[in-house]
Amino acid sequence: MKKRGMTLLLALLLLSSAMVGAAGLEVSDEEHDYIGVAAWAKKDIEKAMELGLAFSPTQEDVTLPICRKDFANNAAAVVALAYGQDLRTYEHFNQVQSWLGREDRPAWKVMGLLLGRENGHFDELSEITRQEAAVILARAYRLYAAEKKTIPEAALPYTDAANIANWAREDVALLTNLGVMNGVEKGRFDPNGKYTVQQCFVSVVRLYEKTAQGKEPVGTSPIQMTPRQEAISQAWKNWRYVAAAEKKDTIVIVYDFGPTPSGPNRTSVVVVDPDNHCKTYRNIIKRSHNTFWGEDESGQSDAKIDKVWLSEDGLTVYYKSTLNEDVYPYHPDGTYGELLFAKGEYTVALDVATGQQTYTREELPTA
Repeated sequence: MKKRGMTLLLALLLLSSAMVGAAGLEVSDEEHDYIGVAAWAKKDIEKAMELGLAFSPTQEDVTLPICRKDFANNAAAVVALAYGQDLRTYEHFNQVQSWLGREDRPAWKVMGLLLGRENGHFDELSEITRQEAAVILARAYRLYAAEKKTIPEAALPYTDAANIANWAREDVALLTNLGVMNGVEKGRFDPNGKYTVQQCFVSVVRLYEKTAQGKEPVGTSPIQMTPRQEAISQAWKNWRYVAAAEKKDTIVIVYDFGPTPSGPNRTSVVVVDPDNHCKTYRNIIKRSHNTFWGEDESGQSDAKIDKVWLSEDGLTVYYKSTLNEDVYPYHPDGTYGELLFAKGEYTVALDVATGQQTYTREELPTA
């Protein structure tokens, strides 16, 4: 009886292990909650997250195919890391630039990692094939590697080598020789097969560890940044973008954050001044609410900002908020305090040099 019970317990444990393996593991950090992680990929995915190489995945389920743009972003992250950079710094700078009306120039485009297909389009959101992945990783490798390896196409060890496109054969041979990409079942490379998110993360970690880690890169980074660009990158926030303006050497970006269950709505004004200082200010105009978050300013919701602009010399930021009702502070006993702001149109002037904010008020226009 005891033996049969132990056998049943062992069977249940084996079944449980099989179910976990089929469902996949979970890997999390502050930004992502990856699901479906295979046991063979877990270590490399955790390493990718640690190094900042798990960049812009198409989705949180790592068993799904990754799109061309996201794969190229991850390859670009390897190049940046080879030069001691964090790709996110450049991407944040580029995002601010696009808000200011400039051309969107993601790192993968600057580096020339993702080129158009036969139809001339980038097809950024299309699923990437395995041979396309090899080509992109090879392009990334050649940007920083001091020792450029060229592997004869004859070295392709795959049973379906004849199916690999001519434009990809050299790069597939290179990535195979480097130990970054291997074949699939039955000795095939499966050149037109899809590449999953977790396969991407594993590949970029292998590429970094085998060809960049601890090695001196050649030349300078394709996304080498100036102090000004790094200052501009700090103006990017992971909040809801509202508006932006630029005049002379001053940049201003408005964000809206909240409300959250634990705090009021925050409307932030982020300013990059001519001396490359990036500072964040809250809207001094408040709006009404009936939730108690505290007695001081931190417990009061900020009004929305309707418009933002700069003086001609770039030394004063202006923004406008409209209040359609009077604003009173809300107390924990359910009562309201004295009037904070009467309804009206408020124009705030923010001195870029000192950070001091002052405002004027006008009556709401009549219908």
